[in-house]
Amino acid sequence: MNKIININKPKERYLYIDFFRAFLIFLMTLDHISSFMGMELYGKEYWGTQFMYPSTPQFIFRVITHVAAVGFIFLLGISISLRHQKYYLSDDLEERLIIKKELTNYLLIRGLILILLQLTIVNIAWLFAPSEHGVPTSISSKNEEIWIYLGILWLTGMCCIIGALAQWIPSKKYEYPFIIFIISSLICPIFFIPKDPFPSSDFPFIMLMFFYAGQSKWLYVTYPVIPWLSILFLGMMFGRYINKDHKTTMKHILYVGLIFLFLFFPFRYIGNNININYNKWDPDNLITFFYLTKYPPSIPFFLFWTGITFIVFYIFFTVENLIHNKLKLNSLLKKISITGSTPLFYYVIHFWLIVLLIQIFSFPSYVLVIIYAILIMIILTPICQKYRTIKKKNYKYLKFL
Repeated sequence: MNKIININKPKERYLYIDFFRAFLIFLMTLDHISSFMGMELYGKEYWGTQFMYPSTPQFIFRVITHVAAVGFIFLLGISISLRHQKYYLSDDLEERLIIKKELTNYLLIRGLILILLQLTIVNIAWLFAPSEHGVPTSISSKNEEIWIYLGILWLTGMCCIIGALAQWIPSKKYEYPFIIFIISSLICPIFFIPKDPFPSSDFPFIMLMFFYAGQSKWLYVTYPVIPWLSILFLGMMFGRYINKDHKTTMKHILYVGLIFLFLFFPFRYIGNNININYNKWDPDNLITFFYLTKYPPSIPFFLFWTGITFIVFYIFFTVENLIHNKLKLNSLLKKISITGSTPLFYYVIHFWLIVLLIQIFSFPSYVLVIIYAILIMIILTPICQKYRTIKKKNYKYLKFL
């Protein structure tokens, strides 16, 4: 038998992926800072609600951050497949089985850790946000206090667990089951979401956790699992090709992104059922055409923001390739990308840095939000660099974080 390749062994990262992830982290930071400052930058984009944005600048400031959630789940799918491919080097069937089992164990444990972090450190940080943005809060007519909040780390943790199972799909013709999964996860919310509009506090817990966002007594969910699996599976599909042919795969991602954007317009025009809300777009106000339900992601939301994400991802890939041989620019790109190589560490720490900053100086201002976001990135970059160095030296113990 050939020598078994250790699944835990670190390997050189793809710089453009970290570069893109750092960009997503910056957008996420903008969004979280605005929430902690109590700025009403969004219209509660939940299913069944008639939401609106107070002004065009607020609309733009809010919606550009939608790329972050979509991008993180897409990159998670890619990283699962890249881990699968990196160590899938042996022709020995028994060795391949061992490697797959090691990857499965890694993803299952990491998924559980992400969910644990959501329920502890992250949820505690949200207590410092204004009540209408934080947890616990009162968002229902019954003014019930929320004790458990399931946000993006809950979703990514569950995606790791589901991805651990999905990577066992055979390599030959695996596109077909993935395509079925993608379509199914998109249309499920349409059939499962109740006719009565959110908010309410009488939803079954399981339905909230897996199909539609909302509140039920002490539970509050913004990221139900099933609707987001479409983006995870797209990432896993493309990830299987990236190692084989980078340029061709990235072109395919660009083409798919353009197709999704093209499909968005007829789907959004069709009506409100697939948009899962009651917002009819106003021909006299073009901005209303882009009022899309995010919680859970409607089909128009999926098409538009996944399309945008794919196009931006291709742009970052192109930029990295253009400056690859230019030493100074490439060195600068690596520094910018540091936070993108330690996303979970950054995610947990940045909440508490936001809490500290808003205690010192805080008032609702777009300019201040941007300044704080840049400041947090500057402060955390060397800390993330130090953590990455420590993680490489102690990978056996820190590989899940």
